[in-house]
Amino acid sequence: MRLIKKVLNVGRRLIFKIPRFEKNALRPLTLRDFSGYNQPFHPSVIYVEDGLFGYKYWMVQTPYPIGGLPYRARWECPCIYWSNDGINWGTGKNNNPIDDLNSTEIENGDYFSDPHLVYRDDTKELECWYRITHMDRTQKEKKMQYPTYLVRKTSKDGRNWSKRELLMDFQSSKSLDAMVRSPSIIWDSDRKTYRMWYVDTLPTLANRNIIYAESNDAHNWAKKTTIALEHYIDPWHIDVNYFDGNYHLINYTLTGNRGINYYESDDGINFKFIRELLRPSILYINSFYRAQLYRSCSVKAHDGVRVYFSASDGISTFIGVMRGSNFKDLRVIDASGLNNL
Repeated sequence: MRLIKKVLNVGRRLIFKIPRFEKNALRPLTLRDFSGYNQPFHPSVIYVEDGLFGYKYWMVQTPYPIGGLPYRARWECPCIYWSNDGINWGTGKNNNPIDDLNSTEIENGDYFSDPHLVYRDDTKELECWYRITHMDRTQKEKKMQYPTYLVRKTSKDGRNWSKRELLMDFQSSKSLDAMVRSPSIIWDSDRKTYRMWYVDTLPTLANRNIIYAESNDAHNWAKKTTIALEHYIDPWHIDVNYFDGNYHLINYTLTGNRGINYYESDDGINFKFIRELLRPSILYINSFYRAQLYRSCSVKAHDGVRVYFSASDGISTFIGVMRGSNFKDLRVIDASGLNNL
């Protein structure tokens, strides 16, 4: 049985090396980045109806180019984009990226990960939360988890960003948890509180939990609670948003179908499973998401509900868009656009 699975996996990888015939296929977003590979991944998107710094949509993503040198995660730096339709995105050199590794960190194999945008309507600031992990290439044995930190940068105009601020040292006894993966943060303007959901990743592939916590200052956290998932699907990368009177959870998993799944809640703690939104499949031979999906996010947009999703065809990575009047009628759309760095 193990040999059969190995043969099937090898065959699957070989099939995904076959180039797609893109002429009549749905297309992902066109997003250029500082690496030159132009392979976006891991989006976080916000929509401000009245506009923010001249634009209604803002996005952060971290390029994750297949075949990227000197190593793939070197390019996983937070890059900021803006748009008025959520399809055609602009960016600039100050925003692409807003943080980068230095030569010593690159030599060490360090990397950023898991960016998330937060808008505070009281301070009129856009915040980008993300993580940095410090590797150690002198170690002969691979560690289960290397030192990782939650950090933040803020901006009052979307183009000029503050210095990197340390929010949480996961190695410290004062840390909210031993690991905070895929943090998803909402600023509650009524309560003046950050509300965060994250995956309490152990270095295993099963039995993870989604944890909820609150903070007034982004440093000291309280009300740590394990959320309840009806129809548990092992979480890996998540996004939680609040609109139309409900909390909307997008859950990507490394197990099972490896699809993106949608849950709904009226209290942010107890989530009801609604449906699987999308899954990769070898049958989608001409699709840009045929090989892999990953962290995705939802947003209440000017034209209904959208889900921006990470994807791969086995050759490159992309960000695609699903759109619908609600979460039950979402469909992948043609999201090609023209952007310049």
